[in-house]
Parts: sequence; structure tokens; C-alpha cells
Amino acid sequence: MKLFERNRGIAVVGILFAVGLILMGAAIIVGPAGFGSDFSFNFGSSNLGERFEREYSESLYQIIEAIDIYTLNGAVEVIGWERDYAAIEVRQSVRVSSEELKDDYFERTKPEITVSENTLKIVTPRLQLTAELKGYGTSIYLKVPTALIKETQVRTSNGNMRFSSLNAYINASGSNGGIDISTVNGKIVAKTSNGRIEAIDIFGSMEFESSNGSFAGKRLEGDLRISTSNASINIDSSISTVVANTSNGSINVTGSTLVGTKNSFRTSNGKIIIDSILPESGELEIESSNGQITLYLPDSINAHIDALTSNGKVDINGLPITISSMTKTSVKGNLNGGSDIDISVKTSNADINLRKK
Repeated sequence: MKLFERNRGIAVVGILFAVGLILMGAAIIVGPAGFGSDFSFNFGSSNLGERFEREYSESLYQIIEAIDIYTLNGAVEVIGWERDYAAIEVRQSVRVSSEELKDDYFERTKPEITVSENTLKIVTPRLQLTAELKGYGTSIYLKVPTALIKETQVRTSNGNMRFSSLNAYINASGSNGGIDISTVNGKIVAKTSNGRIEAIDIFGSMEFESSNGSFAGKRLEGDLRISTSNASINIDSSISTVVANTSNGSINVTGSTLVGTKNSFRTSNGKIIIDSILPESGELEIESSNGQITLYLPDSINAHIDALTSNGKVDINGLPITISSMTKTSVKGNLNGGSDIDISVKTSNADINLRKK
């Protein structure tokens, strides 16, 4: 019996010792908390390699009227200024298997900068990742003469884009990054994914597209097209014809003036609030599902109203509407006896509130 107990004790000690070795090994593999995926030991690089960065800049004195930028895994900024030359700042990063390789891959991934026929081109080479090159990225920061630039085209990935103080057409395309545009006079086409878009002080037609990213616009003037998903749309202090579409997000239009013959706002699983000056004629379409809609109407507007919901009610809140048909979930009629503008309001599983402005 004593021999059995002694052997059992030895076995328990052996198990505890083995568990301790396993835990120690796990601690070495995982590393200290807080270091994340960039952690590596001094005695060797991790599977992600070692990361190195460098910066450099240059000035260009040629006449530049158009910009074409293509880069990877980096941010891009194009800012107008009053000087008569362009200034470029480049920030490179490479992740390589050893430090001895960094200078070679900095050169291989260095963007090519050329000026031809008044067009500035900045192109980052596209390299295939290897056992030596684990990853790389290049950010471009550009300042250009506001008075000269007429067109800007930018393509990037995994980085933010910013444009400001330009009188130019802007075509921007990216992924996994946000877009900020301010003080621009010109047409804008801007697309990204998994990133927000913010636009302030824009004059010209605008097309914005994202996914999983919100849109916020202020002091916008011109045709405005917005498309996103799983995020909100907010428009403030603007004068625009608006087509706005999202899903799983709210739409708010405040302090603005809607113009043009057709404005539309659509979402799902989100509320819509329109508290702005409406056009005197044309069409206004507001549609949601599983979201409340609130529309503010001025006394003076002559409108035909068609409001419909399900599993909710329509509240006209004392507006002078001549009713042609009315149920608990719908209202049809004319406001101020006229029908210069057709207003359609539809939702489901939520209320519709028509309020006096």
C-alpha cells in the first residue's frame, strides 16, 4: 500500500512537471501580453519578418495640371497650396526576413515619379510577396499649386485618402480606408470600402460610395449621390439634389435645401429624419423598413402625400391635408389643396410622423 501511494505521488509530480513545461513553452511562443503580432525575439525574426521604414521628399518645378497616383497599403493626401511648385513626401515601409534586405527592397518598392505632358504620375511597383519580402506599403503626401491642377486620380488600398483646397475633378478609389474631402470646387467621384467618407465645403456634382462606412457631408452644393451599407448618412447645411441609399443605418438631413426634380432617401433597419427646405415641385421619395420616418413640412408647400406603413401608424399632427383616403397605417391627400410636389413616404414595423415645420 505504501509503495502504491509513493508511486502515485511520483506520477502526480511528473504530471505537474510536464504541465509546467507545456505552459512555459506556450508563454515563449505567445510572448508577453500587449505586444501583438509585431512581437519578435532578439534571437530571430518572426514569420512576419522585420519591419523597417524610411522617408524622403522632393520638389517638382514643372507645370503640372493633372495628377495620377497608384500605390499599395498606404495613405494618399493631395493638398492645394499657393506656391508655384509641387512638393512630394514619400513614406515607405517594408517587412523583410532580415535587416540586410531592407535597402534592396526599399529600392524595389520605391514609387516611380514622372512628369509628362503636364501630368504627374506616381506609381508604386506591385511585387509578389516571397520568403524574403513579407509585406510592403507606400504612402504619398503631395502639395500642389491650387491654381494649376485640373484633374486628380488616386488609387490605393488599406490606407486613408485626403483631398483639400483644389479646383479640380477628383476620382478616388480605395479599400479599407476612409476618405476626407474639403474645400473643393469640381466634380468628385470617390469610392472606398470599410471606411467612412467625410465631405465639407464642396461645390460640384458628387458621387460617394462605401460599404461598412458612414457618410457625413456639410455645406455641399450640387448633385449628390451617396451609397453605403451598414452605416449612417448625415447631411447638414447643404443645397443639393440628393439620392441617398444605405442599409442598417439611419439617414438625417438637417438645415439643408433640397433642389431639383427628384430627391430620394432609402434605408433598411434605420430611421430617417428630413428637416430641411423642400423643393416646390418634383418628387420626394422616402423609404425605410423597420425604421421610423419623420418629415417636416412647411405651411406653404403644395404637395400630394402618400404615406404608408405596416405595424405602425401615420401621424399628420394637425397639418392642413385634404384627405382622399386614410387608414390606421396609411394617409393619402393633398397639402394646401395642391400637388406641385409628389411626396411618397413608406416604411414597415414603424411609425411615420409628418410634422409642421
